[in-house]
Amino acid sequence: MMARNRVMKDWFEFYAKQGKTSEEAGLLVGNTLLLLTAVRNAMAVHRENFHVIRVFNVMEYDKLIDDLAFT
Repeated sequence: MMARNRVMKDWFEFYAKQGKTSEEAGLLVGNTLLLLTAVRNAMAVHRENFHVIRVFNVMEYDKLIDDLAFT
């Protein structure tokens, strides 16, 4: 819990140094947090797609693409 509080404090301080008010910083942080679910869901689809490519040999791929699969 302390780590989360420290990250949030540092995050707000970062925006304060950029001249943002606490309300603006709150909106920016909140919007970023709302995006996390969408990013997590997109990554799940990404992993599934790479699994299908690998299992069914849909296309040739190299080690770089394997690294991008995040598996």
